[in-house]
Formats: sequence, structure tokens, C-alpha cells
Amino acid sequence: MTRRAGPDDICAMCDEFSLRGADPAKPGTGVCQVAETGRPLRHIEWNGRTCVSFRLDRPNIEKRRQYVAQQNAKDTR
Repeated sequence: MTRRAGPDDICAMCDEFSLRGADPAKPGTGVCQVAETGRPLRHIEWNGRTCVSFRLDRPNIEKRRQYVAQQNAKDTR
């Protein structure tokens, strides 16, 4: 049985997603802190599809939902 993707199943909700070190020339991107040995961190879209390393950042879930709401508002302009 597979689980359907929910509204929290995006990269911005993962505890490995961070805005620190993100490319300022690419608004709406963040850094995925899951990296293989010797490889740089990956720049990803905030609303990207989750990977196998996805872990919902429960302690900061409200802050992350606020960030997602801000990004959604920017996308609808």
C-alpha cells in the first residue's frame, strides 16, 4: 500500500531543508543538507518533491508552514 502525498510532503517541510547557504540569485531555493561523501550540498526548490531522506521537521512545523505560505503567495502574484 502506498501513501498519498499530503500538503506537508515538499522539501521545505523537511528537517534537512535550509535557507542558509542558498543561492541568493535564485529566490525560492534552499539547500538540501543530505549529501553523499565528497559531494556538495544540493540547491533545490522549496516545493520540490521529497526524497527518501525526507523527515518532517515537527519541532519547527509552524515556522515551515509559514514559509510555505509566503512562497505560495509569491507564486500567485
